[in-house]
Amino acid sequence: MTGDPERRPNRNSRFTQESYVVSADLKLIQTPTTRQAVNVPIMVFAAGRAWASLLPTQDVEVTGRLARPTPGTLEAATLLARTPPRVLSPPSALQTAAGTLRAGLRSAADVLPPDQRGLLPGLVVGDVSRMDPQVTADLKEAGLSHLNAVSGDNPICQPFSGV
Repeated sequence: MTGDPERRPNRNSRFTQESYVVSADLKLIQTPTTRQAVNVPIMVFAAGRAWASLLPTQDVEVTGRLARPTPGTLEAATLLARTPPRVLSPPSALQTAAGTLRAGLRSAADVLPPDQRGLLPGLVVGDVSRMDPQVTADLKEAGLSHLNAVSGDNPICQPFSGV
């Protein structure tokens, strides 16, 4: 995984599982008859709480279906995950520390009212996973939606996709 799993809002009330999107590097494709080593960037769409605690630099195994990438992106493909991730390796020490800092910031923000709870992590480290949809819409309408992306550029707290 090269990024943090981002929780996506459920747009359809029939689906009760949390859904996530995460950037990753596909390293191995295995079918019943073939096994091919590759190294290409992909975007993973997945469901289930198991994705929430994963961190960049972790290797996971998942069964899914490869699809065409979203036009205009740099990914080689989109992976629609059908199974929960099976963790193959722990995150790096740096990502563990950064994940701990981000989790501490989310925890500290828990005392705030619900509509403000996601704003603090969004502004400080670009973590918009708990951003209230109305606050997001208000920021966009006011022309301030860039604050989450710009503030999230803090290299200490953001995922590092290194060697």
